[in-house]
Amino acid sequence: EAETEEDKDDKSDLSINIENGTADVDFDEDALSDFMGVIEAPEFNPKADAAEEEFIGKWEAECIVAEGTAYSSIFGIPVSAMVRFEIEAGGTGKILTDAGEDEDAEEATTFSWTYGDGKLHAVFTADEDGETDEPADIYISDGKMVMVQTEDGEESQVFLKKVDEFTKFDWEEFYNSIGLSEDEVAETEKDLLPE
Repeated sequence: EAETEEDKDDKSDLSINIENGTADVDFDEDALSDFMGVIEAPEFNPKADAAEEEFIGKWEAECIVAEGTAYSSIFGIPVSAMVRFEIEAGGTGKILTDAGEDEDAEEATTFSWTYGDGKLHAVFTADEDGETDEPADIYISDGKMVMVQTEDGEESQVFLKKVDEFTKFDWEEFYNSIGLSEDEVAETEKDLLPE
């Protein structure tokens, strides 16, 4: 039976070439966009007179905008499981990542913040190696909180929604769905999560 153009298009989305025990995977742009959860970037309209109290509370990511592209998930993991803020009164806060080891496990990066001109300015605490992320400005935009950070000349934005409780993500189900073993899961988490 002859292959149709539609069949050829379906096959061109993903190609896998296995040589010498390693896989070389190529995606076309549409398949990669689907795999990476590419969405339309939200408008960024910083509220000039946002009150300090508007920032206090729990926030989880809805999308990350980097290099002009907005993502709602990365490799099938929703950004809400990867980036969660807890901003506390008094100038402190945490960025939490659901570590997936058990229901309450979370990895945290701490920061201090100051308020001025309707925004927060966050300075991150150094990690064990003495390294720290670039400072960030945090705004309120159309009811969302937006962290804006510039690193190596590239600006990125994280859009977050306010929540009472963080959304649960079933890491075990996710790993089972992609066929990873317990050892591979542990190695993947070690590579993906902050130390």
